[in-house]
Amino acid sequence: MYRIAEGYSFGGSVTVHIDTTAIAIRQSQAMSDKRVASFIFVLLAAWTISCGGPSKTTNGGTEANGVQSGAKAKRVRNGLSDDFRSIPADSVFVFASLDSRAGIIPALVRFVKPIVATAFKERLTDSGKADAREMAILAKLTTPEGLDQIGIDPRPNFAMYMIGRAGVLRVEIKDGAALEKFILDSADDGAGVSFKKRGDWRYWQGETDDGLVVVAIQNRELLIGIMKSQDAGRVLPMLLDGVLPQRSIVDTGVLDTLSKRYPGQALAYIDTVALFDMMAKEDESVRAMSPTCITEIRSVVGIVPKLVFSFEQSSQDEYVFHTAVELRKDIARDLSNVVAPIPAYDIVTRSGSSMTLGLGLKVEKAILWMQNVATGIEQQPYQCEELADFNSVLSVLPKLSLIPPVVNELTGFVISLEHMEPDDPGSIIAVGAVQSWNPNALLNFIKGSLPFPAIANIELSDDGAIVEIAAGELGIPQQVYLAMGGRMLGFAVGQSDSDLSGIVTSPASSHGPFLAIHYDYSQWSHLVDDDDDDDDDDMSPAMQAVVKKALNSLGPVGFSVFATKFGIHSKTTIELK
Repeated sequence: MYRIAEGYSFGGSVTVHIDTTAIAIRQSQAMSDKRVASFIFVLLAAWTISCGGPSKTTNGGTEANGVQSGAKAKRVRNGLSDDFRSIPADSVFVFASLDSRAGIIPALVRFVKPIVATAFKERLTDSGKADAREMAILAKLTTPEGLDQIGIDPRPNFAMYMIGRAGVLRVEIKDGAALEKFILDSADDGAGVSFKKRGDWRYWQGETDDGLVVVAIQNRELLIGIMKSQDAGRVLPMLLDGVLPQRSIVDTGVLDTLSKRYPGQALAYIDTVALFDMMAKEDESVRAMSPTCITEIRSVVGIVPKLVFSFEQSSQDEYVFHTAVELRKDIARDLSNVVAPIPAYDIVTRSGSSMTLGLGLKVEKAILWMQNVATGIEQQPYQCEELADFNSVLSVLPKLSLIPPVVNELTGFVISLEHMEPDDPGSIIAVGAVQSWNPNALLNFIKGSLPFPAIANIELSDDGAIVEIAAGELGIPQQVYLAMGGRMLGFAVGQSDSDLSGIVTSPASSHGPFLAIHYDYSQWSHLVDDDDDDDDDDMSPAMQAVVKKALNSLGPVGFSVFATKFGIHSKTTIELK
């Protein structure tokens, strides 16, 4: 029997979101002189906008900045003052470039650059008019020539991480002196910005209501640190004096391991256990919990020890990234026994449909799994009141006993929508299949459930032969085609699909995703309601226009989820028109 208090979860999830950029902006906006706050925004906007620039070259060749193989990952850097040894082993969040040769997500930058540029322009605008100085700043941030003048590297190595609860961003730049001059020139005389010298760094320090913001520059590196005032004595030496943590992520090998598991240009991960341990040490509301709650919540957090995000190398026409929910080993193993590859998915997706949806799930095994978990909770319920909702999982058991046996025998389905016009049901063209341990029982269940004589009298052979039901006989204006073979019951709507026999007689797959959604955004965008009443009142007309233009650049979008020995791994592909 399983028990959640020992780390097993049912009916819940652990969600962690750390938006370091948003934290930087919110913290800086709390400063007494809000003009100073704009510098953080300027630097982050410049970096975001610049990432789509040309690759760096040396003597006519592309610089090979990346990660060395071996037990201890080490950045091959050009400009950063340290390698990954500056990142503590217990950092709860890490986001780092692993290969800058092709740049980080050029397709994504192409997508967000006009949005960021418009937002920055609007930030600089006063009553609808920007002065010449502000427009000069904007020009430098949004053109390759301007970025070069202010020392911004268009393809930077970078590392974003946490030292305790302090956020740190390190970015490779081209010319520290030029960037410092740009910052000072961008500030009014009364903004109170000046850079001091500390070791190899030129730095500026600003105060927030409850902390500090530090902006530091070397010749080839920009550093931004955000911290609580009481943490400054520990954090500042690690930022400005080259003091290394006693144990770093290089010592743990975590980046090396994850980068091999989820290869790409950049990798981010959240260590959920380390995050909870930090909160248990520093957050007053968590510290106030009982020891029982601390122990039980930590065990639940340990169900998902890491969330990983990997950005795959992409072209200007495609954006690919991976997301992994790493699970405790026994849970990952049990999940792999419950899910299954989507039936006939390879065949269905060859059609180039406008939307495809598939799921592979062994329903009976999934129900037994849930019952097993619930029994463990019943025998040893949570004592922590914060987890009382988990104990209520027992209420699911009576409902599970009402599921018809024919549903228990299902193991997956796939449906592909080839075509559909809005407000015209007669235009639907679709094909799909349902997989079951007993497709004959499924067919008989459908025949007994639908009040149509045409289907009540239908007979299907087990060889994939197609049977047609005339238009209108099932209450829809299209013809319907049915076929059965092996463990599959297939259908086509609107036209006889030549692949239908192949779908139902295809051998069971031993690979592929257990969940997938693929659709062509360009074919579905016309269904979006353009009614002015639905427009976001908080978004300016200019921003609405640029967001709509960015969305209209999207083409086929694919989301596929796989079960691995490490947990759940999803791959998302977005093509741009």
